[in-house]
Amino acid sequence: MKKKLIALLIAVLLIGSCVTVLAACSSNELVVWVGAESAAYYTKVLEKWAQDNDCKYKITVRGVDSSSAAGTISNDAQAGPAIFTIPHDNLGKLIGANPILAAFTDQELLNQIKDDNPEEFQDVVKAKVGGKEYTYGAPYIAQALVLFYDKSKISDDQVKTWEGIQQAARNANAKATTVMGNDSYNLSFFQLATNAETHGTSVELYTPGATNEETIKNVKFTGDDNVARFRWAQRFFGDANGGALSGDTGFESLLKDGSVLSLIGGAWKYEGVAAALGDNLGIAELPTFTITTRDEYGTCAAGTVMKSGSFYDAKILCLNAMNKV
Repeated sequence: MKKKLIALLIAVLLIGSCVTVLAACSSNELVVWVGAESAAYYTKVLEKWAQDNDCKYKITVRGVDSSSAAGTISNDAQAGPAIFTIPHDNLGKLIGANPILAAFTDQELLNQIKDDNPEEFQDVVKAKVGGKEYTYGAPYIAQALVLFYDKSKISDDQVKTWEGIQQAARNANAKATTVMGNDSYNLSFFQLATNAETHGTSVELYTPGATNEETIKNVKFTGDDNVARFRWAQRFFGDANGGALSGDTGFESLLKDGSVLSLIGGAWKYEGVAAALGDNLGIAELPTFTITTRDEYGTCAAGTVMKSGSFYDAKILCLNAMNKV
């Protein structure tokens, strides 16, 4: 995205919100939900905006788990906030024949969304209702998975490869890593890995400009390299010092007691990891791994180095059409 101040984006949203959501409201409080990890920052941003623009509404920022916000709002939208943030893939929960969200009509905001975002992000915030296409979200953060790790036990060289991290785990009698959840998003690091030299992959998940139905039909996930990556992953998660799936014990406890040396996670887990590791917290790109003779398949030969991948999604700001505050 272009380096525009996020304050401008939120300001435009607030202007639209005051007009479309609060025009007939008796209360003067405007509630905004943001990710818990960034609540302090946006509190300062919005306090300054309100002061500079002589906003007559009291703006209250609340930090929430953005990944569960859509479900919470769908259960009781009228009691929900006026403005809130969700990952873009949660839009479907709030859009239907009678969408909970208010479509954006402010042309300045629509222009900014177009100017500031790649085509992929512009596409995912649109939906057709009643045969007409509308924009329901403003992307403002692009995010991907990273590696949080214990730098007192994993060296700068070891953190570059999963093999190196496994060796560190053997030395510490621990697991190399764990994940936030046992689903395709959190386990995408090997599924979406690419050839480290050519950056190529046989996987096809997104077709620019295509409808959802066309994109689904065009998905390809059965290439030789993908089979080899899954073979590698089976060994990795089956190894005593390899990966650990998400279990009943939270990753914070596992990192704190040294049972696990790293977490494949998102920025929204930073506070939890920082509390567990303190000064020993390190952050790095997801590592590479090398296909072995036990993993190779077809055209994907042993010795091929893979760079761990990730889904790249957008956090978006939305307007609650049902807000009655």
